Amino acid sequence: MADPIWRPTPRMRSEDPTLPAQVMPGPDNPMGTHALYLGFPTIAIHGTNKPYGIGRRVSSGCIRMFPEDITQMFSMVPAGTKVTVVDQPIKAAWIGNRLFLEVHPTQEQAALMEREGAIPDYQLTEKDLAYIMRVAGPSVETLDWPSIRKVVKERKGYPIAIAAKADPAQPEQPIKKAER
Repeated sequence: MADPIWRPTPRMRSEDPTLPAQVMPGPDNPMGTHALYLGFPTIAIHGTNKPYGIGRRVSSGCIRMFPEDITQMFSMVPAGTKVTVVDQPIKAAWIGNRLFLEVHPTQEQAALMEREGAIPDYQLTEKDLAYIMRVAGPSVETLDWPSIRKVVKERKGYPIAIAAKADPAQPEQPIKKAER
């Protein structure tokens, strides 16, 4: 929806009685200029009038995007598009001939980081290792485990190339450590 109206939930209004019943479209609207509703009554993917809050745990469940990104996505995504919300701290995928690893803090780690300012250590679990090796498939032998451990430790939240498939027509080119 373009120009959404923000309606704080009853829980939000009980926690902060000064919140209005609704905020009309405009610069004070926390939803920004566009919202994609997900079929949940109180959760949407939307822009924001406070971009510094993106990526922080300041929402009541919505997914915030930069104003320019939600505008672009809104124009590309037809109504009824299936959306899968994933709570998966470690994701891996092949894009072309390169294997990427993306690591985020877990919900518990993010809460600890915000509450105490501490950056908790994270060790690869057997499940994490099995997942990465499964996604790597036949290229598992090309994985650079010290680089993978570094990506996991840093949890930067964006995809980093960790391996490359050999192209039979090209001489083998090993991927550089934690290439961005």
